[in-house]
Amino acid sequence: MNNFELPALEYCSLDRAARLIGSGCEVGDILHWADIGAIKLAKKFTVEDSERTPFFYFNGEIGVIAEKLLKTKLIAEEKIYLSKLSTLDVYDFFLCENIDDVVIKLTEHSDLPRVRATPNGIWNISEFYFDSKKCAPYVAAKLTPVGDSLFDVYAKLSIDDGIESDDLLITKSEIEIILGRDLKSLSSTGLIIPEFNNKKTDENNIVARNRASFIKALLFVHYGEESILNPRKFIDKKKSEIQSKFDEHGIKLPCGKTIAEWLKDADLDLK
Repeated sequence: MNNFELPALEYCSLDRAARLIGSGCEVGDILHWADIGAIKLAKKFTVEDSERTPFFYFNGEIGVIAEKLLKTKLIAEEKIYLSKLSTLDVYDFFLCENIDDVVIKLTEHSDLPRVRATPNGIWNISEFYFDSKKCAPYVAAKLTPVGDSLFDVYAKLSIDDGIESDDLLITKSEIEIILGRDLKSLSSTGLIIPEFNNKKTDENNIVARNRASFIKALLFVHYGEESILNPRKFIDKKKSEIQSKFDEHGIKLPCGKTIAEWLKDADLDLK
């Protein structure tokens, strides 16, 4: 008797998953479990989805996020390798040379760190709505990377950006949740990322700190001690002196939260 168990695929169609699960499982059952939030489904994004460029939000401390993104940019221009199966095509960091540049890009449209990007590879899909009036009825889905990710990142597709049921996939880990057991898997080392150029990163950090110290010194010279003790409060204050100056010259002033983050580790270079 052959007891060989075929190693499970890392992801597959819902139809194949239903056959694998057995016990009378149908595709409708899998869709139901996803609808109630018991499991996540997935979708493979390809070049055909290149027009989908939602904002991807990063959870965490913005300085740490910016440093990681800078290192990632040194490895592969215009791509962020999040996990073994999930990547982002992003062009906003192309000209970024240091952490400050990345922070500016991340907060260009919002205080929350985010960037407009195109998803590639396999992405988890959850928190979707079903609109029976649409040919692609799974709308407003939340996207998160599959597997262990370099960043805690997510995006929300628009209500008009639907997904057809035939395009939905399910990952091995979600099938294991349904079965209540682990499936046999072929070992995989996954994505191999080269070591970061630590010397270059150290140089970038020094440049960033020097720039932050200079900004801090300018604030102190022109606006006094209050401006550097609590820069967020000083800058976000209604009709602040610095805001009036920027408005007078038609220049956009970064929000107080962003500037406070820049100055967090900066010191005044006193004589």
